[in-house]
Amino acid sequence: MVTQLDAKRLVVRQPDERDGRRQILTLTKSGEDLYRQTIGAAEARQREILSVLSPEELVTLRTALDKLSRHMRARLGSE
Repeated sequence: MVTQLDAKRLVVRQPDERDGRRQILTLTKSGEDLYRQTIGAAEARQREILSVLSPEELVTLRTALDKLSRHMRARLGSE
């Protein structure tokens, strides 16, 4: 994915001076423009999807997703 973004000149890669295994990715101007164009549509789609849930259901959903996220982070950390 990063290679594709780099080829399309949407990101710039720089080596991390403290950790040679890592790279620092920075959006280019074109990458920032594309992000701005797409984030609004993605947020609108998310609002529309979640609009069928009551405030209480949204709290329940967020709580469940947080629990799953913590569980998976713990599992990945132990492997």
